[in-house]
Amino acid sequence: MHAQKLGAEIKKIRAMRGLTQKQLSDNICHQSEVSRIESGVVYPSMDILQGIAAKLQVPIIHFYEVLAYSDIERKKQFMSHIKVLCKQKKYEEIYKKVWDELKKEEDHPEFQQFLLWHHHLSAYVLKKVNYEYCILELKKLINHQLVGIDVFQNLYIENSIANIYAENGHIQKSLELYQDILKQLESLHSNEEFAIKVGYNYAKTLYSDEQYERALYQVKAAIETSCSIGNMTLIGQLFYQKGECLEQLGHPEDDSRIAYEKALFFFELLDLYAYKNTLLNKLNV
Repeated sequence: MHAQKLGAEIKKIRAMRGLTQKQLSDNICHQSEVSRIESGVVYPSMDILQGIAAKLQVPIIHFYEVLAYSDIERKKQFMSHIKVLCKQKKYEEIYKKVWDELKKEEDHPEFQQFLLWHHHLSAYVLKKVNYEYCILELKKLINHQLVGIDVFQNLYIENSIANIYAENGHIQKSLELYQDILKQLESLHSNEEFAIKVGYNYAKTLYSDEQYERALYQVKAAIETSCSIGNMTLIGQLFYQKGECLEQLGHPEDDSRIAYEKALFFFELLDLYAYKNTLLNKLNV
């Protein structure tokens, strides 16, 4: 990919300068070598690249900047794709793509952390490793305070650990971790969308622990944040959770019914059919 990007850039500038491959190659290398470089078949040696840069009248640093930018954009696109696959719960595909990327011996700490995070998480979901091993490896990722690591990515990994604790019956550890994440997010004064997600996970775990008052408080806070920033990602699930909390706490039936109706509205609006059917079955509609 990098060789192709570099070759395309050399070819573009050569055309802008009105030079043929033969003219560019004169006193530098054979014309066939320029052809192979522009086709992305080979990287030029340092001497050849310096000669090409001089002939094209551009600083050699320009080509390194092109490669660096290309790599950054590729990583951003890769990370975005993995996040989409996570939402779709396509963990087999995540596991394969991340493993293939890890074999490239990545040297950027934040990207390396991202890859290892999704490698361990997908391995756990696919039952390739047990939850204790997965948590141990995820903790290693956030305990290594490396330069270049996004503070929010550490919190995302902590949220994954809290979720795994909750799934495996370690409720107290899960609750403590959710609380800590929310406190850190409050001090950072940013990333409300992630705060909503953590609040929802926290409320679900509180509900499963029969702490209905606390769960309702967290749900209301998450709904308020969702409305204030106009984010509907989890709004249906939050109203559904609110309805369940109200039922357990013995509130008037109309209160829970209103919450369920709002949840149903958003499930239909966002095409969340699985959630919609679950709610309809609950209501025996």
